[in-house]
Amino acid sequence: MQNVLKTLHTEHAHICRVLDFLEAQLGVLEQGGIPEWDLMGDVMHYMTNFPDLYHHPKEDLIFKRLRERQSGAVADIDEILAEHHELAGMGSRFRAAIQEVECGSVMSVKDFSKMARAYIDVQRRHVELEERVLFPLARQFLVPDDWQEVDEAIESRSDPVFGSMVKDEYKLIRSALVD
Repeated sequence: MQNVLKTLHTEHAHICRVLDFLEAQLGVLEQGGIPEWDLMGDVMHYMTNFPDLYHHPKEDLIFKRLRERQSGAVADIDEILAEHHELAGMGSRFRAAIQEVECGSVMSVKDFSKMARAYIDVQRRHVELEERVLFPLARQFLVPDDWQEVDEAIESRSDPVFGSMVKDEYKLIRSALVD
C-alpha cells in the first residue's frame, strides 16, 4: 500500500511542478511575451503520455476497489474517475493547440489562455481531491489483498522526466524543471 500511494503522491508533486511551468509560460504569453512553445509542447506530450497512460490507470484501480469498500465516497470517486477521461481529452486538445500555434496557426491569446487555464485548474483541483480525500480513504479501507491486486495489475513504469532514466525526448523538460 505505502509504495503505491507514495509513488502516486510523488507523481502528483511532479504534475504540480509541470503545472507551475505551464502557468509561468502562460503568464509570459498573457503579458505580451513569447513563451517557450517547444517546451510547452514537450510538457504536454509528457502529460498525455505518462500521467494519462500510467498514473491515472493506477488510480482507477485503487478507486474502483475503494468504491466497493466505502460507499460514502462514491460521489467523489465517480467525479475523479470521470475527470481522468476529461483530463485526457483536455490535455490532447491543449497539446494540439500548442502544436497548431507552433506551426503558425492563429489563436487569440484569450482563447489559448482560457483553454490552458481550464486544463491547469482542473488538474490542480483533481490532484487536491485525491490527496485530501481519496488517498486517506484508500489507506483506511483497502485491505492488503486490494493493494496486492493493484500492484499485480499495474505495469510499473519509471517516470520518463523525473525518474532516474530520463528519455532523450524529455531531456530539455528535465533541464527546465529539475536541473
